[in-house]
Amino acid sequence: MLLLSMEFLISKKETKRRRYAFLALISSFYIGLIIFSKLLTLQISPTSLILILVLLIIFYILTSNYFNYLSNSEIAIQDGYIERKNKQNIERYLIAEIKNIGIKRRSNGNIREISICFTNKRNLYINAFEEDFRMIEEILLKSINKEVIIRESKEPIDYDNLLFYPILGLVISFVSILAYSKVVLADYSITKMLFPLFSVYLLSLGIYFLIKKPIATGSGKGIVKTDNIFGICMIVFSILIFLAFVLY
Repeated sequence: MLLLSMEFLISKKETKRRRYAFLALISSFYIGLIIFSKLLTLQISPTSLILILVLLIIFYILTSNYFNYLSNSEIAIQDGYIERKNKQNIERYLIAEIKNIGIKRRSNGNIREISICFTNKRNLYINAFEEDFRMIEEILLKSINKEVIIRESKEPIDYDNLLFYPILGLVISFVSILAYSKVVLADYSITKMLFPLFSVYLLSLGIYFLIKKPIATGSGKGIVKTDNIFGICMIVFSILIFLAFVLY
C-alpha cells in the first residue's frame, strides 16, 4: 500500500457542460412536442403545454442545484482510504475494502467515470474530474490489492457532441407524441389499462428514490434532499395520473 495524500477538485468546465447539455435536452424536447404535435395533427391544449413547461423548469432547477452541489465536491486519496468531501459532510471509504473497480471511458478513450464497489456493499462513483482522472486512476490502481477486479467499458458514440442532446430531445419528443397519439386513438380498453400501469410505475419509481437515494449514493449524502424531491414529485404525478384515469 502506498502512502498517499492527494486532493482533486471537480472540473468546473465539466459541470458547466453538463448543465448546458441538460438545458439543450429539455429545450429541444419541448420544442419537439410543439412541432411534432402539429405535424401529426395531434391537438395539445395550451394548459397541457404550460404544465409540461412548468415541470421542465422545475426539473432544470433541481438539476442545476445538483450541479452546483457537485461543483463544490472533491475527492481526497489518503493513506489507506478515499474521502469524498463537500461543504456539508465528509464520507470515508477504506481502500482495503475495495472489491472491484469499473472504469467507463468516452468514445475518445478519456475516462467518463470510475465506479468503486466495496466489500461492505457501499459504492462510490467518481465523475466530473476530467482534469485529474488519469492521476486518480493511476493512484487507485497502485493502491489496491491484486485481488481487486478491474472492469473497463467504452461508450459506443460521442455523447459530448454539441448536437447529441438537441437531437436526443427531438427524438424523445417525437416518440412521446407518436405514443400519445396511439393511446388517444386506441381502443378504450387499452387506454384504460395503460393509465393505471403508468401510475404504478411512477409510484414505484418515487418509492425507489425515497428509499434507495440513487443520486445521493453517487454524489454524497448532502444531496439526499434531491432524491426526496424527485421521489415525492413522482408519487404526486402517479396520484394525479390515477385521478385522471378515474375521471376519464
